Amino acid sequence: MLKFWWLRGVRSERHRGWPGTLAAAVSAAPQETRLLRTVRPEEAQRIVKGFRNRAAAFGGALGLALILVLATNAAPAFAQNQICGNGGLGYCLNDWNGMQGQNMAVKMYYGGSTNENFYVQVIHRCSSSGLVTATCPLNNHSVDAQLAGDFYTIQIVYNGAYCVGTDGAGKAVLTTCNSQTTGSGGGNGTVLVDYYGVDIDNYWSNLDGNNVSCMMSGGNPGVQAYFSGGVSFSSLPGNCTLWAG
Repeated sequence: MLKFWWLRGVRSERHRGWPGTLAAAVSAAPQETRLLRTVRPEEAQRIVKGFRNRAAAFGGALGLALILVLATNAAPAFAQNQICGNGGLGYCLNDWNGMQGQNMAVKMYYGGSTNENFYVQVIHRCSSSGLVTATCPLNNHSVDAQLAGDFYTIQIVYNGAYCVGTDGAGKAVLTTCNSQTTGSGGGNGTVLVDYYGVDIDNYWSNLDGNNVSCMMSGGNPGVQAYFSGGVSFSSLPGNCTLWAG
């Protein structure tokens, strides 16, 4: 499988939230804490095709540099400057109106805008490596078992101060982050599992029991991101938003 992180290109190379440069690489430093996304091969092909189509539409003037390196179980590495739906091609998480405070709304907006300094950080909730185990982090251990050893527990950090979590209605808001060392202590909805770019939410998944919940794009500028429910794990990643930086 391929593991991607998305590096922000110069502002002139950006259009409607898609990254100016796509990169993928291998790292052997498990102590690193910022996660690169894992993408299934078919999703990688779709994303690359999207880049080619967009570059062609703009006459190649965007000057994309595309580097792909095959990786297996690569350790977390490097930061994402922003996090966007549709595999990085869609609208991006935005601290709406730059409020940067507890319970402030996280909505969708065009990439390359202000108030979008979100990145993925591995938390060691289940293991010292940050990887899921057969009994953690979900109450549904049959799902844990399918994730164990291959996928990381994460939180989405904003400006190093807050993390993306949920309010009581399932809307995405800024809230307290977890301890990176223990993976605990954060607000509701802050513990996620990165599954091929889908962010499975620990809080709502545990309340559901049989199914999983995932973080979803609001779909349009100014619409709040939210957490879905009742999603069958076997249907993933198709029924949830595919996130990338």
